[in-house]
Parts: sequence; C-alpha cells; structure tokens
Amino acid sequence: MGKNGCHVPGKGTHMKKLLSLGIAAALMAIATAAYAYPTLYGPTGLAVTPTAAIQPMGQFNIAVDYANTDPDETIPVRVLYGIGESFEVGATYFEAEDNAWDINGKWLTPLTLGGFDWALGAVYVDMDAGSAQNLYFTGTRALTEGDDTMPALAGTIGLDYIKTDPDAANGTSKVRIMAGLDAMFANNICASLEYRTEGSGIDAEAGKTIAVRYAFTDALSGQLGFSNTFGLIAGDDMELFAGVNYAFGMGE
Repeated sequence: MGKNGCHVPGKGTHMKKLLSLGIAAALMAIATAAYAYPTLYGPTGLAVTPTAAIQPMGQFNIAVDYANTDPDETIPVRVLYGIGESFEVGATYFEAEDNAWDINGKWLTPLTLGGFDWALGAVYVDMDAGSAQNLYFTGTRALTEGDDTMPALAGTIGLDYIKTDPDAANGTSKVRIMAGLDAMFANNICASLEYRTEGSGIDAEAGKTIAVRYAFTDALSGQLGFSNTFGLIAGDDMELFAGVNYAFGMGE
C-alpha cells in the first residue's frame, strides 16, 4: 500500500514472489509503504472495492467520510487493525437516515495466480431494515511501472457474494463481479475507477465509483469522489463523498 492509499500488491510473505515477478513499481512502493486505507464500508481497498492489501501488523486506522446521499447524508466511521502479516479486522458505523453497522475481516492468502495476490474477506452488516452477509475473493497486481511523468498502475478483480435476510432487499443472494483500476502519481496523489456488476433484486443498478486520494503526511490522508455505493448495496444516483483517514502506530 503506497503512501497515499493506492494499492501495492504483497507484503512480508509475498516479497519473494514479487521479486520473482520483477514488479519494480510494487517493490518501490513497499519500501515507502505507510498504511492501508479502508473502503467506505471497512476493508482495506479503493474507495469501495476491497483489494488484496492488508492493514500492516499492529497498525490502527480510523477513517471518517461524509456522503451527500438522498434523502439524508451518510457518515461512515471505520476502524481497522492489522493482525500479523496476513490478517486484518475492522468495524464500521453508518450514521444515516437508517443507521447501520458492520464487522469485517480479511486474510491475505499465499496464492499468487496470474501475477495477482489474492485475499479472502467477509463482512456482516446489521441495518434497520435487516442484515446482510458478504464474502469476497479479490486479486490485485501491479500493471505498469511509474516515473516522474507517468503514474504506476495497479488493477483489482474479484468475485463478491451477498446474501440479505427477508427484511432487507427482499431477501435474496447474488454473485457480483468487481473491478478497479488505480493510478499512483509521484506527487502523493492516487486516482481510481471502480465498477461492480448489478445484483438483481439487491442493487438499484451496477456500482460505479471514481475517487482521488492525497497523502498530507505519512499518517494522514484524504479522499474525494463520486459513487452510488456507500455500503454493500448500490443505489440509483452518483453522490459526492469526502473524508480523511489517520493511521496510528506508524513505523512500529
């Protein structure tokens, strides 16, 4: 994970794999890695797409965003903690018209397939309207090297399974495909594009997100973007969101 919250595949147990793949951009970013950035609903990732990145061991993050959703704003407050080299756990509270909370966890698997590092994660969400369970399998890899004039690119692909109880979204289950592309620039800026297929009967439409992140310091970063997804379920409209993320335990 680069300084500005962009994804960098692999850490620790994956170093030898990265060396064998010769991903220079990933190695450079690992050398200056600072912290993971939670998605809007908790796990490490892009704005809404979980990546194969894991919160560094012993590091604690808190992130708060404001989303201009209709009919009332949404304020997701997330905490995230790294356990060992391959695990993270977190929780989110959504302050909104219908308040909600979730707990989430992710495991960085030893798999490296097609140049992608792969992670397996789970999320449980409790909403006023019911509950939802989510499992996902996500892979991320560096695509191009960057320099002073061109950004380093990384891609994420994955499968997402969601099941809702009878009181939420009509009680159904779906498998969705998710994908993201992020670009890390030399001036501490990261930009991302994200897409998730529509789960019929759950989502109002396919999930779409565009976001920019900026690192103010090694510990403090912010983001700004537009999305129709502020949890596990996509809505109709693209809404503005903005927030900050702070990492405790830097360098420990």
